[in-house]
Amino acid sequence: MSKGIFNSWGTERVVFGSDAFNNVAQLSDEFGARRVFVILSETLSNNSTIKADLERHFKNKIVGWQIGMPQHMPRPAVLKVAETVQLLKADQLLCIGGGSIIDSAKMIQLCLSQNIQNTVEFEQYASSVDMNGTSFQPSIADQTIRTICVPTTLSGAEFTGRAGSVDPLTGHKQIYIHKNFAPQVVVLDPNMTLNTPLDLWFSSGIRAIDHAVESLCSPDCNPYAEGLAANGLKLLSKSLSDVKQDNENITARLNCQLGSWSAIGALQAGATMGASHGIGHALGGLGVPHGYTSCVMLAHVLRYNYSTNMHKQKLIAQLMNDPHQDAADAVSNLVKSLGLPTRLRDVGIKRNDLKLVAENAMKDKWIHTNPKKISSASDVMTILESAW
Repeated sequence: MSKGIFNSWGTERVVFGSDAFNNVAQLSDEFGARRVFVILSETLSNNSTIKADLERHFKNKIVGWQIGMPQHMPRPAVLKVAETVQLLKADQLLCIGGGSIIDSAKMIQLCLSQNIQNTVEFEQYASSVDMNGTSFQPSIADQTIRTICVPTTLSGAEFTGRAGSVDPLTGHKQIYIHKNFAPQVVVLDPNMTLNTPLDLWFSSGIRAIDHAVESLCSPDCNPYAEGLAANGLKLLSKSLSDVKQDNENITARLNCQLGSWSAIGALQAGATMGASHGIGHALGGLGVPHGYTSCVMLAHVLRYNYSTNMHKQKLIAQLMNDPHQDAADAVSNLVKSLGLPTRLRDVGIKRNDLKLVAENAMKDKWIHTNPKKISSASDVMTILESAW
C-alpha cells in the first residue's frame, strides 16, 4: 500500500497561455501592490521592448529595477539588491527571467524578513544535512514581501519555496526553504521565452527532465507523484525536440512550460530527488549552471542506479519514446541532439575538482535519498569519475 504527503508551497495562482503576460499589471493590482520592484533578465532587457512595456502598463508603480543577477546568487550580490528594495519601500517583487532571477527574489525575501545585515548572517538560515542524511531546517519568519514571477526558462524554480545561494568564501551552495519563497503568482507565457538563448532553454529543459526522472526513480514516489512526473517527462521529451526543429513553435514552448510545471509538482507530491541533484548543487558551487549539471550528471547517475531500479528505468525510456534504449542512453541521446554537453570536462570541471565536489555533495540532502545508497564521498567519486 502506497503512502505519502502532498506539501503545497505558497503559490496562490498560476496563469498560463499565449499572451498571459498581458495580465501581469492587473494581477499586481489584484494582490494589492503599490510599489513594485522589478528583477529582469539582462537578455530580455537588451533584446526586447519589455522594459518600456512594463513602464507603460504599470505607470508610476515601478519604484526600481535590477537588471540581471549572477548565477547561483552569491551572498554579497543578494544583500546589495535587498538593501535597495528595502530603501525604496517596495511592497511587491516582479521577477522576469530564469532560475537565477527567480531564486534571487526568494533570497531577497529572506534578507528582508530576517533583517539580514551582512553576508555572515545568511549562515544561520541555511538548511543542512549530516553525514547520515538527517536534515536540519532553521526557522524562518513569515515573509514581508511576495513575488509575481514570469519565468523564461524551464528550471521550475517558480514552483518551489527552495532557493540556493553560494557562500563565496567556501564555494559551497547552501539551500534556504520557506513556503512563501514560492511566488504568489506564476505567469507562464510562451511568447516571453522567445528571446531566451536556445542553449539556456534546452539545458533548463534537461533540468526539468531531471526532476521528472529522479521523481520516477525515487523510493518515495507515490501514484500521484508518478502521474505528474510521467506527464512532465512525456511532454518535455517531445516538446524540446519540437522546439529544436522550429524555434518559434509557440505550442511546443507552452508544452515545455507545462511539462516543467508537472515535473516539479512531483516533488510537492512527496518524491525525493537523487544523486544528480545532490551532485548538481555541489557543481553549482563551482559555477556550473543548473541546467548543465543535469546534462552532464543525469545519465551517469541512472547507470549507477540501474541495478536498483531497472524496472523504473524501462518506464522512463518508454515515456521518452525510446523504448529500445536504456534510460541512461535515452537521456544522453536527447542531450546530444539538443547540442548540449554530456561530460564534466565539457563544463569546465577539472579532475582535481572532483574531490571537493564529492565532499560538498555529501552535505546535500538529495545525495542521501538516492535510490542506490551512497554512504561516502568515495561512492560519489565513482559517479564523478564515470562522468568526467
